[in-house]
Amino acid sequence: MTSGKTLFINARFLTEPMTGLQRSGIEILSELHAMLDEGEIDAQQWRFVLLAPDFGDELPDWPRFEFKAGGIFRSHLWEQLSLPRLAKGPLLCLKNTAPIRHTQLISMIHDALVWEQPDSYSISFGRLYRFLLPRVARRSRVVLTPSKNSADLLSERTSVPRNRFVVVSNGHEHALRTNSDTSVLEKHSLFSGKYLIAVSSHMKNKNFYNAARAVREAKLSNIPLVVVGGANPEVFEGSNELPDNCRTIGRVGDSALRALYENSLGLIFPSFHEGFGLPPLEAMALGCPVIVSQTSSLPEVCGDAALYCNPSDVSDIARQVSRLANDRGLVAELKQKGLAQAKKFSWRTTARTVWKAVEENLS
Repeated sequence: MTSGKTLFINARFLTEPMTGLQRSGIEILSELHAMLDEGEIDAQQWRFVLLAPDFGDELPDWPRFEFKAGGIFRSHLWEQLSLPRLAKGPLLCLKNTAPIRHTQLISMIHDALVWEQPDSYSISFGRLYRFLLPRVARRSRVVLTPSKNSADLLSERTSVPRNRFVVVSNGHEHALRTNSDTSVLEKHSLFSGKYLIAVSSHMKNKNFYNAARAVREAKLSNIPLVVVGGANPEVFEGSNELPDNCRTIGRVGDSALRALYENSLGLIFPSFHEGFGLPPLEAMALGCPVIVSQTSSLPEVCGDAALYCNPSDVSDIARQVSRLANDRGLVAELKQKGLAQAKKFSWRTTARTVWKAVEENLS
């Protein structure tokens, strides 16, 4: 392939466990690859090189991309010391951090959580990110971020002008890509419409403890809160045991997650702060009603298709849980509105916005 320009991409996230950040990066790259395939991006003019310390044994099926592993370091040291030597040209970084000495950089910073909810991280991690992110933002020609709320907060926290932030929302299509595997219900003794679901990585910011207390306060008969994404008791305020109305089932595949969404009474997502909030969008796309915080980016994502709560008020969360459990008309309305709301977000739109930023700033 003969190309006039090379875009290097920091692909270190491809070998990491799947969370919303990795999902976003993978879906954006997948759409960029499809845009190359379909001629929306000129493959004769652009060469894409994905860089990582090591890609492992399983590479994504992206034949139009080149994969190059290299560097003698790992993790953040690789990113700061090895990546600049490998990326001899325009560089796109899609997962928060980037080399602070690179001169042709577009970065994506997903949220301002290290400032807004610092107790969600270890002291060392928080210090590292509060050091790196402002420097990454100042060095970047454009900073991509998934919501207007994040753009406003990051501009304030990094002292980078708001007009250098570009909002690139997430998409919903990945939630529809696999068939539903209902065997996960039998495996965990769950019955359709008889459980609530909480989906996310386990951090204090996700507020699972208040979600569990709210389900208990709502006094629903035999309706557990099923927590997907790990089993860390520390998120429950240091308790050695999870609340008795919670079941943690760890990480599940996309097919099982679809079944859990589709058969649940609803998703509870009472985070204190979100850069975007992918689980509510996934849930809405699959006809699952959602209860979300009235904070940060979540009203942007959910519009009028959610029940909103004060994440610090257990009784307020419980009130919305009770409404969901006792009003079938409301459930039907939320499902219909959620499906319509989810269709407003697509990964192709996201990728096009990213590509426009590349062409305008790195060409």
